[in-house]
Amino acid sequence: MSFITLARELGSISEAEVIRLSDSLGMDCIGKEFVEKRFDEIGITRDSLREYDEKKPGFFSRLFRGEPDHYLDTLRTVLFYEVQQGNKLIIGRGANFIFSNVPNCLRVRLIASPEVRLKNIMEREGCSESKAQSMIDKSDSNRAGFCVFHYNEDWYDSKNYDVVVKTDTMTVERLAVFLRIAMETIMTPEREAEGQKVLDDRVISRTISFRILKQECLQVRFLLVDVNSGRVVLKGMAMSDVVSQRATEIAEQVKGVVSVDNQLKIMTKPIPRRLA
Repeated sequence: MSFITLARELGSISEAEVIRLSDSLGMDCIGKEFVEKRFDEIGITRDSLREYDEKKPGFFSRLFRGEPDHYLDTLRTVLFYEVQQGNKLIIGRGANFIFSNVPNCLRVRLIASPEVRLKNIMEREGCSESKAQSMIDKSDSNRAGFCVFHYNEDWYDSKNYDVVVKTDTMTVERLAVFLRIAMETIMTPEREAEGQKVLDDRVISRTISFRILKQECLQVRFLLVDVNSGRVVLKGMAMSDVVSQRATEIAEQVKGVVSVDNQLKIMTKPIPRRLA
């Protein structure tokens, strides 16, 4: 099943219109509230989520990347689990970069002319033109900074999207029809099948990484979990043979795993942590 990531400029579409759009498409909407709920279930505080969620990180966040890395790692895990079932509309969070190499993902960006954005925000917020412009400038800066910091990608660059739609005269109903046609045109059966395979492998990879690093907190550094059709390769550095063996056992227990090739190197001295 295919799914959509939706990046949007502030003032191009309202939150209520996003819900209407997802309903018209017959897709579950994965937005801020959903992500907050899933982070709560995993044990990530909402304060931590709000610090990094679609915001341009501050000076100290740029110096000490531990928590932002944890935020992004958890976000990837949550989103990959959700889209594996298809029929999802993911709002923001730089999801178009997370799923850039997934064939059954349609990456959409919604824009609007400056005057339309101003008008929409002024009407929606009941504020002055200067206040509306300030909100737009802050939103654009935060979203662009978020994508540069976490993905090293340009939020504005059209090549990072499959479809860019100007919503000045586009109703939600017309937008839904347009996106349905785009999905039917782009998503061939072959692309759907390849995308599902990629998602299945990515979910296995995220599950193994999460269990090794977050649930059991094994002393493994620079962990890389490569998965191809259920065949797993573990790379990185483990503190002992016992840790390495436990990593293999964890991987073997994950649903969908066909085989595990443990290539973890054993270190006899403390493993340095990544500083940046």
